[in-house]
Amino acid sequence: MNTYISLLRWINVAGQKKILMKDLRNMYEKLGFVDVVSYIQSGNVIFKSPEKNQLKLAEIIKTQIQKNYWFEVEILVITPEYLKDVLEHEPFWQENMYITYLSEEPSDTKLNLIKEKTKDSEEVRIIWSAVYFYCPDGYYGTKISTNLFEKIYGVRATMRNMRTSKKLLELSQ
Repeated sequence: MNTYISLLRWINVAGQKKILMKDLRNMYEKLGFVDVVSYIQSGNVIFKSPEKNQLKLAEIIKTQIQKNYWFEVEILVITPEYLKDVLEHEPFWQENMYITYLSEEPSDTKLNLIKEKTKDSEEVRIIWSAVYFYCPDGYYGTKISTNLFEKIYGVRATMRNMRTSKKLLELSQ
């Protein structure tokens, strides 16, 4: 069995796309996944499956959510090994750190387009398919967003803060 972490985008945020985590865990179990654990209410699920194709897993979950809830959710499925690499290469080691997970590595980082949107105190770095965003003044009020990265890179993306990312790694071990 392989361990995975699914990151659902915009679940239970601002009262939209509501899914109870208990119901989400039950759905994963009905799909045949085992050792299903959710973390906080924003769509983070750790599970095991014999399937090796992460894109296929994301599509299976996405299709079932559409059937059950009548709305579409973007989903990234990552491995604990990938998450560990992302966290080990985190360049800032500061509070107020966010990581945007991209569905694939961008061929061109286009940092100039991103830096045009950052405040003087903010920093952005891209390593592989992860965008590290340090915002010492807090995330609210920044122009950096998951939508921005999706628009610039033409890929699916979802953001998590550093605390959530570390907890997901811990729970997946």
